Amino acid sequence: MKFVLAPLWFAAIVGVVAQTNAAEVPDTTAGVSPTGAVVRSLLLPGWGQLYTGHPIKAAVIAAAFGTGVGVSVYYHLQFQQQQQVIEAYQEQHQTEAPLSMIQVREYYRDRRDEFLIYTAIIYAIAALDAYVDAHLVDFDVSPDLSAKLRLQPASLYRMASLLPVGPQLQVQLRVEW
Repeated sequence: MKFVLAPLWFAAIVGVVAQTNAAEVPDTTAGVSPTGAVVRSLLLPGWGQLYTGHPIKAAVIAAAFGTGVGVSVYYHLQFQQQQQVIEAYQEQHQTEAPLSMIQVREYYRDRRDEFLIYTAIIYAIAALDAYVDAHLVDFDVSPDLSAKLRLQPASLYRMASLLPVGPQLQVQLRVEW
């Protein structure tokens, strides 16, 4: 249980540090290096996101990575414990362990391996995300980037040029960049 709660404490600490760092650091994007973001993220998942100015994303990544590590460690300890139970059974009875005991051990091994793979994926995505965020740190997301849809009735001139005369509606889409 303590291995499952440890990542939550880790995420809470990273969240507090992230909020503190976000309040102290001025809103400037000068000096944000993609390589620096990746290296930071590889050293400690979430640090690259803090470096690029995304503290909430950093806390989420740290929590996901910490949870993956914690659950992997939990299943590894359960696997080792079951392995010891099997070895003790074999020494005591001088025979192979029952299939049910071996299946329980294999269950823990499979879950451990699954969570190690999930954790490695989170680790890689965190580094990739930090790299992309560092490249997009000065990307303009102002409200000027919008699409406008305007519906208007068709002009009488265009309506007169068409053979079947009747009500028409013209749709005009204009995207401004």
